[in-house]
Amino acid sequence: MSNKNLNKKFNAEIDAKTKQYQKIYGFEISSDPKHPTWNNEADAFKHAFMQAILTNRYYDWASKIGGDIHEIDNLLKNAPKSESNMDWWNNKIGREIAKEVYKQTKGLNVTDKQIEDIYAQKIVERMRNGDLITSPKDQR
Repeated sequence: MSNKNLNKKFNAEIDAKTKQYQKIYGFEISSDPKHPTWNNEADAFKHAFMQAILTNRYYDWASKIGGDIHEIDNLLKNAPKSESNMDWWNNKIGREIAKEVYKQTKGLNVTDKQIEDIYAQKIVERMRNGDLITSPKDQR
């Protein structure tokens, strides 16, 4: 399978899981079928969750490089800097959560699904505490 196909498959997985957790936690998602997870709470969740998953699967540094390349590519395509800032911020939070969960669960017999559920819960907690950027207008 090509890298392009792997990326499409992974993005579809993350989109589906974002929608699944949105139904559980009730965070904001757009009714626009073309952009349900764009510049809103679902977007913030998606980026943090994706980075947590990538950190778990491939290490922190690989997750960061992949996320950075994606955002740089977006900027080269003239995406607004405020959107990339939002994504970079939330990516960082996702990697932090992955490391935190790893320390908490190291040596325990937990499934990937259980780990993902913990990630989702922690991401939503951080979002509700104001730690994630949920709008490009937030310039942290």
